[in-house]
Parts: sequence; C-alpha cells; structure tokens
Amino acid sequence: MNKKGNATWIAIIIVAVILILIGVVTFLIIANQDKKEKEKGQMLNFVDLYISSSVEGNYLISENNLEGKIYKDSYSEIKNITSNSVRILCKSSNYYSQLIEKVFTEEEQLLNSSKVDCSLDKIGNVVIRHTGNISEGEITLRVETDGVYKNLTICTAWTTNIISVSEDNCTDSCLIEQIPARIQNKVDKCFNTETTLNKDKIDVKFKITSDNANSLDEITFYIFDKDTADNFELLSEYEGINLGSEDKIYTIKYT
Repeated sequence: MNKKGNATWIAIIIVAVILILIGVVTFLIIANQDKKEKEKGQMLNFVDLYISSSVEGNYLISENNLEGKIYKDSYSEIKNITSNSVRILCKSSNYYSQLIEKVFTEEEQLLNSSKVDCSLDKIGNVVIRHTGNISEGEITLRVETDGVYKNLTICTAWTTNIISVSEDNCTDSCLIEQIPARIQNKVDKCFNTETTLNKDKIDVKFKITSDNANSLDEITFYIFDKDTADNFELLSEYEGINLGSEDKIYTIKYT
C-alpha cells in the first residue's frame, strides 16, 4: 500500500476515534443529567416547619395527620417533615379555617427550614331581612353581615299549599343534592349562592308558586355557611358537627 493510501486510512481511523469519543462524551453528559434529574426528583430532605398565627388555635398537617397547637404571635415548630409538599389546616374557634397548600422550595429543603403564616378570618354576625310576600309570588331575602361569612347557602321549606320555591337566578348547578344531615328532614330544597360576604350584603330573589295559599302557610329559610373540615374539604358539617357559624332560621308567614 502506498503512502497516500496509508494516510487515507489513518485519517479515517482518526475521524472514527474522534466520533467515538464525541459519542461517549455525549452519552456520559446525558446520563449524568438524567441522574441529576432523578436525584433531584427523589431528593427528600427533612424540613422543620414553623407555623404562626395572629390568634391561638390548632394546626393539622396532611403528612401522617400531624396536629398540634398554634400560639398567638409566635411560631409552633413541627420537626422533620419528610414530604416535598404538605397541606396545612389552621383553625380556631369563632374563626374560619385556612387551608394552605405548601410546596417546599429547593432553598427551604437545603436550609431544612420553612415558615408559614396563617391568616384566619373571624366569623361575622348575620342579619336577615326580606321584602315581598307569599301572596305576591316573590320574596327577596337580604343577608347582611358585619364581618366575613363564607360560602353562603340557603335551604327552603314550605307548607302544604305552596307548590315550589325557586331561587330566581339559580340553574341546576347551584342546587345542592347532598343536604346537611342536621336539616335533611326539615327542608325541601337547597341553593348554593357561591358567595362569600365581607362586611357586605346580598339580595337573593325567590319565586313562589302556590295553590290557594292562606294564613296557615309559610316559608322557612335555613341560612348557613361552610368551612374547611379536618378532611381538608369544604363542608357545612363534618362527623355530625356544624362547621362555621350556627344556622340562621328565618320564617315568612303568609300575608
């Protein structure tokens, strides 16, 4: 083989070696990145969590149902949280609970420390008034509060000569099929207004269909709110206990 042929083969071998080296380096880089991504995804540090609140109460954490006390204007320490994210429920008597979905940042995991501040709303007082009457076939119910009133729900019950009571702007989506057990046998229909009041008021209009209604007939409204229960769901009652404030019962007699 002449020198020219030898040079060609040498060049081919060098190029092949270079390509092989590039392939090996590329493979190692990709494999290392994949390893880092997996390690990052699997990274699970112990995090010490500190919870504060402006009022005394209790906390409930989704990881192993951890629970304890919250102290006013100081931090409660929960050591060795082993999840990358947790749900924290802060609660206190006469206040609405707060549900916090906490995802620990990389910095918090590296520092093994995280702080959460709970902000609880005091449950407001509610005043009920109305205009209209049964004989006219329309009643406007006014619900007014001096504070916060969350997830206003209204149920209705009526007497024999009243055929139906329907919320004026309600579609099928606002009707509640699962009526709270405490009033299940007392009401005919429930409406979710999907409204939270804060030192505010709302007027809810109802249409009444009746047949020979008289002075013996009446409509009773059950007004109540909802709060986050210990199972982290928004409910009006949990395990037989009424959540939020006490039900308001308002009766309108036939006139």
